[in-house]
Parts: sequence; structure tokens; C-alpha cells
Amino acid sequence: MRRLLEIVVILFVSFLGLAFAVLNAETVEIKYYLGTISLPLALILAIALLIGALLGGLASIGYVLHQRRENSRLRKKLSLVETELKNLREIPIKDVH
Repeated sequence: MRRLLEIVVILFVSFLGLAFAVLNAETVEIKYYLGTISLPLALILAIALLIGALLGGLASIGYVLHQRRENSRLRKKLSLVETELKNLREIPIKDVH
């Protein structure tokens, strides 16, 4: 059921994007230091969205790598603690009277 809902949402968003592109098909002139270029508005917005997503991904790489290192460190520590606990449970109890 969840998979079907995901497919429906993806199709709906794709349809909205296609409709947006068709409705905004006129060309826009972009002026930059090296010259000018004329592209459809929808393409310019798609390129801007893609560049923003790439920059956001690059900005989050440091945080992701830090979390992976921390996760690895904590897994090693957990393994040591579990080994120590296992060894303590195997020590026989000496009853002194």
C-alpha cells in the first residue's frame, strides 16, 4: 500500500512539473559577464533547482562524514562493552562463608 502511495505521489509531482514546464515555455534572456544566453524559463528553473540540490549536498558532506566516524567509534565501544559484560557473566560466583 505504501509503495502504491509513493508511486502516485511521484506521478503527481511529475505531472505538476510537466504542466509547469509547458505553461512556462517562453524564453528568457540571461545576461552574465561573458555574454548572454536565451533559454526556456522552465529549463532555467530546473537548472537552478539542480545547482541548489548539489550545493546543499556538498554542504552536508562534512556533517555526514562526522556522523559516520562517530557511529563507527560508538560501535567499537559497544563491542568492547559487550565483550566485557560477557566475560563478567562467565566468572563463577564464589560464595565465602
